Amino acid sequence: MIVDQVAVPEFWTDASTCGTTPQQLKTDNFPLRKGVVLRANSGNSKAICVGNSDAKSTGYILGPGERTPLLQIDNINKLYVVASEGTQGYSWFAC
Repeated sequence: MIVDQVAVPEFWTDASTCGTTPQQLKTDNFPLRKGVVLRANSGNSKAICVGNSDAKSTGYILGPGERTPLLQIDNINKLYVVASEGTQGYSWFAC
């Protein structure tokens, strides 16, 4: 089965800000069928990092306006985001 050709019945979006302490995108159980794409706001002054609870040291770095590829995870509560400095904005799309 080719994952990209499977239709999903619903999707979710949200936007928020993060500081210099890693935070979960969602703390509750939030199962996904395909995964999530996260984008750093283009107006950010610094990078954000996306990954597990140690995202600040090992995360995927996003400069202002950059986005992740589709992160194929089964639950959004496994994903953390953290700002390299200050408070930075981001948005995400999940299905």
